[in-house]
Amino acid sequence: MKYIVFAQGELGMKNLLRKIFVIVFIVSLILLHTESVEAAKISKKNIEYLNSFVVGDMWNDCICNFNWYYEYRTDSVGNEMNPEETLAKFNKVMKKAKKWDKVVKSLKGKKYKKLKKHWKAAYSEAKKIQKKLNKADFNAMRLSDKSYKLNCDKFEKYMYKIMEDFY
Repeated sequence: MKYIVFAQGELGMKNLLRKIFVIVFIVSLILLHTESVEAAKISKKNIEYLNSFVVGDMWNDCICNFNWYYEYRTDSVGNEMNPEETLAKFNKVMKKAKKWDKVVKSLKGKKYKKLKKHWKAAYSEAKKIQKKLNKADFNAMRLSDKSYKLNCDKFEKYMYKIMEDFY
């Protein structure tokens, strides 16, 4: 196991600050690159990324986690979940979904007919779920309270249809 040893004196502190600066700089470059790659993905040319977006960003990272949270007060893999943070993430994902909606609507030809239909239905269900979640009082929620039950069945059905459209 390695330990960070703080050297005494001005020279040691300057080296430490230089190393911290380099690490922060590299991390910021990586984050900027990731954001630009994400932005580039939302286009007709990159329509295959829609499947990853629906399954990964919309379902796995948000909707599925809330579905589990309503039942068990954990995320979908049993970890502690902060519903407010996850909702903020879901709202951000839905902004990307709005961009994807424009791209999918602009697709032409028979090749995309089913995809457009399935996306429209999945996106519509996701907006309903988002609306319900934005109205939810997570602090007042009780495990036995069925009024908070999320119905994700339709979204899940159309998510699988979208997956079929790509494979």
